[in-house]
Amino acid sequence: MFKFKLETVLKYRKMIEEEAVREYQLKKKEIQECKNKIKMLKEEMSTQRNSTKKLSDINMIKIIDNYLFRLNNEIEGNELRLVNLRNELTEIEKKMFQARKDRKVLENLKEKKLLEYITAENLKEQKFLDEIASIAENRKKLN
Repeated sequence: MFKFKLETVLKYRKMIEEEAVREYQLKKKEIQECKNKIKMLKEEMSTQRNSTKKLSDINMIKIIDNYLFRLNNEIEGNELRLVNLRNELTEIEKKMFQARKDRKVLENLKEKKLLEYITAENLKEQKFLDEIASIAENRKKLN
């Protein structure tokens, strides 16, 4: 019966890879949410700009202008956050590919060891069958 000595290491590396994939997917989701928020803020800003064109009250224009300033600051903050998230995603991507590579190295080693085991077992079986045939041949000669 074939038993791979590094099976626990292989399982551990699979777990690391799965965790990296989950982390990657979460970061992708976080980036998409950030993009959506920026889009929503830009739409709000556009809507408010259009509404100020119709106003004649200076106080309301000032209030909306302050609001637009805050929206612009929030957009810039989210765009900076988006850049940071993308950098984090790149790092997670590298980690994920390295984990996948580490796992595949062990899986290839496992396959190689399995083939060696099968070859050795086939050789043993062939020797056994040859021995039985030889014994049968010797019995025929004696009879």
